Amino acid sequence: MFKNLKKTDMIGTNFTSNLFKHNNFIVFYGDFYLDGQFFFPISIKHNAGSFELFGNLAPIKYRKYFEQDFYNYTLNQKNNMEIIENSLILGSSGNYYHDLIDFYSKIFSYDNKIDTNIDKFIIGQSYLKDPIITLIKKINIQKKLVIINNETKIFKNSYFVSNKNFIKINDFYRHLFLNPNAQQFKNIYISRNDSKNRSIKNEKDIVNYLEKFDFEIYELSKISFLEQIKIFSEAKMIVSMHGAGLTNLMFCNPETKVVEIAADFYEDYKSNNLDIDSKQFEYFKNNETDWFSDINCNKYNKFTRSVFNQLSQMNGLNHYYYFVKSINLKKNKKIIADFEFKTITHTNLTVDMKIFKSFFQQIFIKKK
Repeated sequence: MFKNLKKTDMIGTNFTSNLFKHNNFIVFYGDFYLDGQFFFPISIKHNAGSFELFGNLAPIKYRKYFEQDFYNYTLNQKNNMEIIENSLILGSSGNYYHDLIDFYSKIFSYDNKIDTNIDKFIIGQSYLKDPIITLIKKINIQKKLVIINNETKIFKNSYFVSNKNFIKINDFYRHLFLNPNAQQFKNIYISRNDSKNRSIKNEKDIVNYLEKFDFEIYELSKISFLEQIKIFSEAKMIVSMHGAGLTNLMFCNPETKVVEIAADFYEDYKSNNLDIDSKQFEYFKNNETDWFSDINCNKYNKFTRSVFNQLSQMNGLNHYYYFVKSINLKKNKKIIADFEFKTITHTNLTVDMKIFKSFFQQIFIKKK
């Protein structure tokens, strides 16, 4: 089977001969197997890959690459695989956050040193066209954008970029697109009415309330990439359900207030006596209704994916969590068995408007 290498496993081995540091990224150059589903390279020379170095998604998605079935399939189909040469692998997923942060950001490794060795960029069938086209035009790159299917292929003389530096990725995007002179005058609410999951059931109540304070309502899937950047750069306050659209916090100017609405599931966790590491969840609170955090609070980051709190603090924004008491673990055996944050954060929520109004008045009216 193929080996899954940790960074420490690579020290003193010839695997490192294919790695080099470039523009704040670690780059693998050489020949590798790769498919258009999860964009995970397996070095042909070393029969190895690395969750730790090359993985952008949850490790479970890469597990199949280190199982016997995939190894056998690769050896059996090697002579029949399509061969693609001289490429820089970007990858894609069709998700706004993952495409911008995990995949398209690899283009920032590109410069004259790489230019002479490649003639194409590689993405998958699931991708967001507007951001990648805009990004290529902004950097003024004259290379083909090639879309591959999910089948495993052989890439030769190609580059795969490990982009683990979240701060640098944020800085690259801000350098390209942020307008530091933008006037911050908009109050915006990001609706997930265009999404199939993780919506707010009583969103009309929230919208009706926020419109009294001149909030503008947006569904980001209907807005171009550049227009989204403009909207967020002009925002002085943002209210949004936890979701990929908050990736645009990269384009906010300092002092923007951000209210991230997320799920609080502690009561059901406690009542079901789930076998969960209590130290990991030591900050869970005993609340009977909605509740909210202090400004730029890291104490509750483990309650949900914390990347948007991190983005806020990187860029001098004022971030608040607003947690909604709406999860019922008892009715979902999958959550009880696996306790998957993905499942929890896909849950629809009902906001307690009395608590929300009290919270909003504290951070908007009294502190504006």
